[in-house]
Amino acid sequence: MITDTITEETARKLSGSIAYVGDTNTEAFNTLKSVHPEVKVLSVKEVQGQEFDNVVINIDWNYDFNQNASYLEFLRKLYTMISRGRTNSIIIDNNLTHIIQGNDISNR
Repeated sequence: MITDTITEETARKLSGSIAYVGDTNTEAFNTLKSVHPEVKVLSVKEVQGQEFDNVVINIDWNYDFNQNASYLEFLRKLYTMISRGRTNSIIIDNNLTHIIQGNDISNR
């Protein structure tokens, strides 16, 4: 699921283990933490190889593929993060939909 933020209603629907990848200085994190104080905060590298019932991903998706990373590297990182959730992977948009639409692999 791609969303603009985590609402209290959405947070209450989550059960089991929860991992949060990203900036903890956000409304989304504060809402999640208020409902689930046990949420585990991880970096992109730390989440690799682990599995949780739910993963919430809230990172800065403002990539400059000419400067920071290749599109393939971006997709690998995205796949790694979203595949860590057994039941749910929730992505805070933060410009992700714009990047995916603007970097359609069929145009390469």
